[in-house]
Amino acid sequence: MMAQKRKTYFGLILKKLFMKYLITILLLSFVVSCSIFKKRYTYTEPKIHTKKDFDTISLAQYQLIRIDTSTYKYNNIFYVKKNDSIFKIATKKEILKPCEPLIKNKFYSLKLKGIRPKVNYLDYGGVMRYGREPVRFERDSGIIWNIYITPYIRGVCYQND
Repeated sequence: MMAQKRKTYFGLILKKLFMKYLITILLLSFVVSCSIFKKRYTYTEPKIHTKKDFDTISLAQYQLIRIDTSTYKYNNIFYVKKNDSIFKIATKKEILKPCEPLIKNKFYSLKLKGIRPKVNYLDYGGVMRYGREPVRFERDSGIIWNIYITPYIRGVCYQND
């Protein structure tokens, strides 16, 4: 009887030790794998595109419907409309002289290029990085889930030359 109690007591101790080591090993492997496979972000300044980069894209008329210069620290966001679609244009904050300031509800001739990689848009979770900071996508109807760039807008100025 005493030998049987020792076996069950010894078995319980072994089970507890095994569970502690198993949990410790699993937790440690989880932490290590997360730190090894974490994506490292290296900042690169957004390229200032010239009109030559947009030679293959045709010029179209877009109506400027909203200007957002205060939400983001390093970027300006412009919402332009063509037909029923709304496009989100990102530009780096900069001061230019001379400057033709952009005016709400005015039509501008622009060439737009989307910068979202060709992957499933559901992978983005409503955020995409432009320059130094993430830019959020709204869930409003009509806004295309992409960030566009154009050589015709720099800072808050229209560059028509």
